[in-house]
Amino acid sequence: MLDIKQQKVAQENMAQEDSAFTEVSGLELEILQKSKEEAHIMADAFRIAFEQQLTRKNDQALRLAHVDKCRRAAAWTNRQHLKDEGNYGEGGVSCFGI
Repeated sequence: MLDIKQQKVAQENMAQEDSAFTEVSGLELEILQKSKEEAHIMADAFRIAFEQQLTRKNDQALRLAHVDKCRRAAAWTNRQHLKDEGNYGEGGVSCFGI
């Protein structure tokens, strides 16, 4: 059996070990929290980049659709103009590829 002095020393050592364990656990939790925050930041960055890419592709598709609409309108106007002049459908005049 330990005398009182040895019991106090043993209890202090155990308290210090518990304190060291708590400090290590606290540091591990901080590291895990920072890793989690970094993961969220990276996920947000990828999400933002993906949304920007989708926006660019959508804008490009809208521009192409608008250009196609303008070309079709110009071709239709040209055909109407040729019909009005009476040249539409005659052998030498072609409206395709305008």
